[in-house]
Amino acid sequence: MPQNSFPKYLIASVVLTTLVSGCTSISTYKGEDEQAVTDPIQIKSEDEARYADTSNLMFDVLAGEMSGKLGDLETSKGYYSHAAELTDDPDIIERAMRIAIFAKDWPLAKKAANRWADVQPGNIEAQQVLGILYLREGDIDQAEIHFGRVMDAAEDSPNKGYSIITSTLLRVDEEENALELMERLVARNFDNAYGHLSYANLAMKAKKYHLAIDQSELALGFDPSLTEARVLRARALNELGDQESAFQDMGELVNSDPNNFDLRLGYARMLLQDERFDAAAEQFEILSEQRPSNADITYMLGLTYIQAENYEEAKKYFQLLIDDNRRLDESYYYLARIADDKGDSKEAERLYEEVAYGEFYLDSSMRLAELYAANYGLAKARAHLKKVRSEVLSHEDVIRIYLSEGHLLLQQEEYQQAYDIYSQGLLEYPRHPDLLYARALTADSLDRIDLLESDLQTILQGDPDNANALNALGYTLAERGLRIDEAQRLVERAYELKPNDPAIIDSMGWIQYRLGNYAQAEEYLRKALSLMDDAEIIGHLSELLWAQGNYEEARSLLREAMDRHPDDAYLQQLIKQYSE
Repeated sequence: MPQNSFPKYLIASVVLTTLVSGCTSISTYKGEDEQAVTDPIQIKSEDEARYADTSNLMFDVLAGEMSGKLGDLETSKGYYSHAAELTDDPDIIERAMRIAIFAKDWPLAKKAANRWADVQPGNIEAQQVLGILYLREGDIDQAEIHFGRVMDAAEDSPNKGYSIITSTLLRVDEEENALELMERLVARNFDNAYGHLSYANLAMKAKKYHLAIDQSELALGFDPSLTEARVLRARALNELGDQESAFQDMGELVNSDPNNFDLRLGYARMLLQDERFDAAAEQFEILSEQRPSNADITYMLGLTYIQAENYEEAKKYFQLLIDDNRRLDESYYYLARIADDKGDSKEAERLYEEVAYGEFYLDSSMRLAELYAANYGLAKARAHLKKVRSEVLSHEDVIRIYLSEGHLLLQQEEYQQAYDIYSQGLLEYPRHPDLLYARALTADSLDRIDLLESDLQTILQGDPDNANALNALGYTLAERGLRIDEAQRLVERAYELKPNDPAIIDSMGWIQYRLGNYAQAEEYLRKALSLMDDAEIIGHLSELLWAQGNYEEARSLLREAMDRHPDDAYLQQLIKQYSE
C-alpha cells in the first residue's frame, strides 16, 4: 500500500476507537446532493484538520463496507463515493468504482474511474474500465482514447496490446460498438497481423462470419505463419455452411504440422461440433498418444465415443480415469448412464452411488431414486431423496429434488402424495412457479380443477406472460368443456408468446377440434406432430381423423405410434375404442 493509504477492509474496533478518542470532527454521509455535516467544534490547527479528514475517510470506508455486508448496496455506494473524494488512495477509489459498477450506477462509476485514472495515469486497468464505460454509452470516440492509451502502453509489443483489448471486448455485450472500436484500433497499425486476428475474433463472437473470414485472410496476408488465423477462418467457413472447405483447410493445416497439439485439438473440436464423431475420435486418439497423461483428452475421448454410440470404447476411457483417480464423479456418471441404457439397472445403481460431488451429483441422485423405486419400492426412493434434499445447498437444487420426488410419485399414480410433496415444497418456497405448475397438473389428475386453476392463476398474477401456465389453463378448460371462449383466448395468447412450441400448437389444434373447425385443427395438429413425436399429439390427431371419417388413417397412425409408445394408456384406449 502507498504511504498514508488505508486498507480496503478496516478493523472495526480500531476505527471506532479512533473515532471516539479525541475526534474533533465526524462526517456523516447524507447523499450525493447534500454536504457532510461536521461537528460544530472549531478545528484549531492543521494537525487537527488532517486528523478530521482521516477520521471522516475511515468512517466512510467502514460504513461503506458494513452497508455492503448487510446488502444495502445504495448506502454502500454512497459512502464509498464520498470516501473517494477525500483521498488519493487508488485502492479506495477503485473500490468505490467497482461498487458503483455492481450497483449499475454508470455515471458514478465513470466519475470514480476517471478519478482513478487521474491518480494513477499509468494504470492500464483504469483505462480499460473507462473504455468499456464509454463503449456501453455508444461514445466510440472516448472509448478509442482510453483503449488507445492501452495500446500506447504496450507500444514495444502491439500484439500484447491487442491481446489485452480483445480479451476485454470479448466480454462486453455491445458487439457492434466493439467492432467499430476495433476497426479504428486496427487502422492504427494496419500491417499488424495480430490486430486483424483480434478483429476477426470479435467478428466471430458477433456472428459476422464474412467479416471474420476477411480479417483472418488479412492477418494471413501479413503473417502466413499465423496458424490461429487459419483456424479461425476455417471455423467461420464452417459456420457459413461451407463445411468441406473448412475441414479441408483444417486437415491440411494439421497434416502440415502434425505435432502441434493445440492445432489438432481445435480440429478435433470442430469435428465434434459438426457431429463427425468417428473422425473426432480419431483425432482425440492421436492427441492422447501425444499426451497420455492429459485427463481432459481422455475424458473427451470417452464423451466422443458415447456420441458415436461406441459404448465399449467409451467405457475403456472412463475406467482409465477412475484407475488414475481423476475426474471420478464424471466418469462414474457416464459409466452409470451406459449401464442404464443397456438395461443393467443393478450396475447402473452401483455406479450412480459412486457419484458423490460435482455437476452430475444431482442428476445421479434423482436417477438413483427412480432405480430404487423400481427395485425396492417408493419408501427407499423417497428416503434417499429426503437425504439428498438435506445435503444440497442451492435453493434451486432443493426445488429440483421436490419436483423429482413429485414426478416419481406421479409415475406410481400416487397423485395425492405427489400433491402433498409439492405443497410441502411451496411451504418452504411460497409461490415458486415451477412448484405451483407441477401441483396444478397434479390437481388435474385428482379431478380438482378448482385447485388447478387457483395455482395457475397465482403464477399468472406474478407473470402474466407465462406461456406454459396460459396454455395449461386454456387446454384444461377446453378439455373439460368449460368456458371455451376464455380457453381459446388463453391458448392463443400462449401461442403468440411461443409460436413454435409443439405443446401449445397441439392445444391450438385441440381447441379448434372442440369448436368443430376440423381443417384448422388438422393444420395445427400435423404441425405439432412434425415438431415432436408425442403420444398425446398422436392421439389428438387420430381422434380428429376419426371424426372426419378417415378411419383407416386414424388406425394406421395409432398402429405405427404403438411401436414407439407401447405403454401409453391414451393410445391403448383409442385402439380399443376404434376396434369396437
